[in-house]
Amino acid sequence: MASIQTVYDEFGGFVCRRCINKRYKVKLVPRDCAYDGPYVQQCPNCKEEHHIVNGFSLTGKIKLMLK
Repeated sequence: MASIQTVYDEFGGFVCRRCINKRYKVKLVPRDCAYDGPYVQQCPNCKEEHHIVNGFSLTGKIKLMLK
């Protein structure tokens, strides 16, 4: 079972949705995530410019709990 704290512990607090999907094998869509502002930033994990996730909606939390 994963949560935002699990993601923060593993990735150090900043990560994009694509990296979360890849690592936890979930299919999060943009509406499943809460983002860190309207601007894109460099994801420290994949080194690409994406929105950084800082939380999950109810559906995002449920998808992660099932993994």
